[in-house]
Amino acid sequence: MKRLHLLVTFWACCTFISVVFAQVAKESLFWVEPEMGGDVSIKSITCEVVGDEIFKIFEIECFEDGEYYMDGWILVALTEKGYPELNVAVNGVRSKYTFKPQINNWQGLTLTDAKGVVATVELKKGTNRVSVIGKGSLIPAVDYIKLSSNIRKAGISDNAYRDYFQKVESNSLNYPEEDESGGRGTAGE
Repeated sequence: MKRLHLLVTFWACCTFISVVFAQVAKESLFWVEPEMGGDVSIKSITCEVVGDEIFKIFEIECFEDGEYYMDGWILVALTEKGYPELNVAVNGVRSKYTFKPQINNWQGLTLTDAKGVVATVELKKGTNRVSVIGKGSLIPAVDYIKLSSNIRKAGISDNAYRDYFQKVESNSLNYPEEDESGGRGTAGE
């Protein structure tokens, strides 16, 4: 039992460290691709631990008051109790809506109500704090969020990721061949 506890603690520490390093890289990506946030601009990403909950906090700049559809690019692991729903808070107020994962992999998820109907969150013009909340040792592996004022612009497509993942699984990726100098050229040169 002690060995299992040690393994779980080690896994949680490694996951936390990898999330922090990925967060730094992702923040710099928002400067290059500001449209990743949808109709808002993501300014920073931080993590906080409060009691037995872990908050992944996105500080965003919103340009208009209103209702926004919320999507997240999220990695969720299957637990003994199934796939854990992730709670959300906006500006410190918990939402009754959640992210409900269905698979054990990276996925684009939309915030929904208890019946799975797409929901919105209320944002104010200016700075807002949107938190995705995990419990216990579950660090919310949320790479980024997207907030859209229009349902037609909502959603995060995972088609490119799924295509790439299938190529990796089937070992059918086309890697560049090495040229005579030892460097890599393009395949077929």
